[in-house]
Amino acid sequence: MSRLKLQWALTRVAFVMCILLAVQFFSQLGLLTTQGPDCEQMREVRERVGVQANPAGSIEQVVSVKTEAVITQMPEVKQDAPENTIKNAQKLIDDLKRIAVELTETQRALGSYAVHYHRIGKQIQSLNSVLKSLGGETVQDGRSSLVQKSVSAPKKEVCPEQFMGKTLAYGYPFFRKGFERQNCTEFVPINKLITIVVILPDELSAADQFQVFKGIAKYYPNIRIVSASKEKLPIDVITKLKLNLKNIVTKELTHGETWSELFQEVATPYVLFAPDITHFTDDINLERLIRVLSDNNDAIIAGGSHRNLRGEWDIGCLQVTFRNWTAFFRGGYYHSFTECVVCDVLSGPFVAKTEGLRQVGLDKK
Repeated sequence: MSRLKLQWALTRVAFVMCILLAVQFFSQLGLLTTQGPDCEQMREVRERVGVQANPAGSIEQVVSVKTEAVITQMPEVKQDAPENTIKNAQKLIDDLKRIAVELTETQRALGSYAVHYHRIGKQIQSLNSVLKSLGGETVQDGRSSLVQKSVSAPKKEVCPEQFMGKTLAYGYPFFRKGFERQNCTEFVPINKLITIVVILPDELSAADQFQVFKGIAKYYPNIRIVSASKEKLPIDVITKLKLNLKNIVTKELTHGETWSELFQEVATPYVLFAPDITHFTDDINLERLIRVLSDNNDAIIAGGSHRNLRGEWDIGCLQVTFRNWTAFFRGGYYHSFTECVVCDVLSGPFVAKTEGLRQVGLDKK
């Protein structure tokens, strides 16, 4: 019985396999299919047959039918009218200008926060670039002078500088030379441009004080000097060095009233404030500082690096931020132009425009 059952099962399996092979064979021949007839293919066949049957009169009809079929199959593309495109572009320009104006107003409110001020300034510049590329009018703000600075030179007060070397190794190893002033005729004598306001440290000896004034007389002869001291300077120092000096005796050398009194003696367009200086050497370049101020209408104060008694140089540029009624000072800068960095505080001597500084005023407290 078991053999009969096994033989019967094998017979059934063989029969099913034969049926499957037959179905696969007929499907390969195309006689069996699960898809409906392709109407497009059938129409192409009829069109070809029609062209062959009537080659004289059916070509135009077939072509027109094919063209119509292609047109009906193409998706419908909606194109905006030129008026809509112009309106959309104008709306985008208006939105960008509105954002730029709001950022400009926010920037003015952040004048005492250097980090955020210059960060928003860069965003305004980016928006103006996009507006310019779209053909719109950029947003200009004369009060945001650090973002959009107009550089102009109304007159040439000092001679321009030129790098005299052919390579950057010129002046190696100490680089005491490099940029030199050119000879020019359109300039104002330095003693008519600037006045030096100086207060020497108390701990400086008489001999060291003499060396400071000797350096001023050597590099800037006949320049106007206004000095404050607790004791009157020796007359022989003034006469020997041929100084154009006015000495004011006061007890409070670091008091705001003292600096205000010294500042009242200034009659030149520029003034050098030099508190607690111990040396005056050829590292001091007043012409360069005056050139920076004269070439930039928005700047009223310019300073340079200074060196302490240990020979260490400091750029003297500090940024200030206010948080919780507390001022925080940190070194570095967030903005620069024409090889100058913008600072909130200068820790060393500085040159200022006299009229601009008078408008700002000095705190007598």
